Amino acid sequence: MINNFEVVRQEDITDCGACCLKMIIKYYGGDYPLFHLKQLTHTDQFGTNAFLIKEAALKLGLNAKVLKGNLEDIKEEDLPIIAHVIPNKSYEHFIVIYKLDKKHALVTIADPALGKRVITYGDFFEISTGNFIFFDSNKKLANISVGKKINNLILNAFINNRILFLFIILISIFFIFLNIFSSYAFKFLIDNVFSYNSIDNLIFFFIVFNIINLFKNIFQYMRLNMINYFNFQMDKILISKLFNHLVYLPFLYYKNKSSADVINRINDLINVKNNLTKIILSIVIDGFLALTILVFLFKINFLLTVLSLFLVLIYLLIILIINPVYNYYIEEEKKKNSEVNSFLHSNLRTIDSIKNLNMEEYVINKFNTIYTKFLNKVWFIKNIIYDIYLVILYYIASKFIISDKFTLSMFITYVSLLSYFIEPVKNIVDLNENIKNLKLSLKRANELFDIKEEKFLIDEKYQKDVLKGDIEFKNISYSYNGYKEILKDFSLKIKEKSKVLLSGDTGSGKSTVARILMNYFSVDKGEILINKKELSSYNLINIRKSITYVSQNETIYNDSLYRNIVLDN
Repeated sequence: MINNFEVVRQEDITDCGACCLKMIIKYYGGDYPLFHLKQLTHTDQFGTNAFLIKEAALKLGLNAKVLKGNLEDIKEEDLPIIAHVIPNKSYEHFIVIYKLDKKHALVTIADPALGKRVITYGDFFEISTGNFIFFDSNKKLANISVGKKINNLILNAFINNRILFLFIILISIFFIFLNIFSSYAFKFLIDNVFSYNSIDNLIFFFIVFNIINLFKNIFQYMRLNMINYFNFQMDKILISKLFNHLVYLPFLYYKNKSSADVINRINDLINVKNNLTKIILSIVIDGFLALTILVFLFKINFLLTVLSLFLVLIYLLIILIINPVYNYYIEEEKKKNSEVNSFLHSNLRTIDSIKNLNMEEYVINKFNTIYTKFLNKVWFIKNIIYDIYLVILYYIASKFIISDKFTLSMFITYVSLLSYFIEPVKNIVDLNENIKNLKLSLKRANELFDIKEEKFLIDEKYQKDVLKGDIEFKNISYSYNGYKEILKDFSLKIKEKSKVLLSGDTGSGKSTVARILMNYFSVDKGEILINKKELSSYNLINIRKSITYVSQNETIYNDSLYRNIVLDN
């Protein structure tokens, strides 16, 4: 079980606790969507804590307890456990310990931020707070997977636009053939114009290849416009569905999310569409292009093409062999990317200090150093193998020319066509990263659509119920984060048509009372009655229409003053 331990990577800096809990649940044979665990652990902009992780684990059927100690107190049978740490003495973080090598003083950890790692006892003591969460389970845990709403939505969007998509493929095929014909331009010039000094052939070349180039540009223009229109149609379906879903999500979703998090969810859906379109078009068009060009290459020189295929196979084999190393460099790129983002974030927050201390040049130079390292790493990995392959191929082709097995005109044509073969093959091989991004974005988008919208209509027969009568709060208790109660045994009776002022210190619960009355969330304890009828029995649409709540965070819409006043009423 230990050997098959799966590392769950965090999506942002706040959800390490939920990711660690997901790893523990998966270890014991269960599974829950990450967004559900973030809700259970009350993960907000500040993350969560060990107490809330323990409480969430208990609700899911795990036995859990929080203890303070050190590594020497932990036995092998206690593992895996969650440890609370402070890396670089800068921020709080959770990791999973799932193996202890006491003989060599090594700790194997699953870090939601950095993956699976082995560190020394000394390194662990440097970051540990001494707080651990222990788990065990003697019953079967639930196994709940993420829904497939986005998959079905995208499939339907593709089906609705299938004719347009087929036209894109058809025009792309025409464009491919015109590119193949234009590759023979130099061969025609050398063999039919320069060799015979023929002006007639030159005029023929001028007319024909200009027509080919004209149609190439026309087809390319049509192709790009169709792709843009296809993307527009897809966005119209997907983004409108997403926006409707976001609007109807419960209040607590936004309470625990920053606006950047919500925008990221929209970007996830756009990434799904972009990556999926790229993968399908690349497999169909690049695959067709590679096979078509291969036929022409075999016709020009069979032996050289066999050697080219052999080198391509070696290239693919090397990619497969070094894939673990490549993945390592991808992780390094992500670390560099995080370093860049962290640097930008910290310096944008301290822009006053930068200006006051005349540090602009220092900050820019430091940023350029970090970002250059990031770009160099990306460039090196993606190009070194491909460049070596091209040098070997040109060397072999040149030997054929020297030995008179190949003409110069055929060599130029072959190299021109070869680029149309290598690029699509390289594009298909490079789809690996697009597929990974697609899976991640698809998972996150599906998780978002799995969050239930507010239920506005409970029962048709109560749709016309009017909210009137006395309002009564009876022994209400509520906590936003699961442990600090904002309201405790709160009771209040408001007579019909009376005016009531609630006063109190900041954070005493005044806004919470109003939000409870708006039915933004359910209370932990107690009941709310309107005209002696439970608030939850009223349709949500009637509640929202009957009560006007003006909070302290209202904003003016980017619209006319009139529309801001009437708000479409």
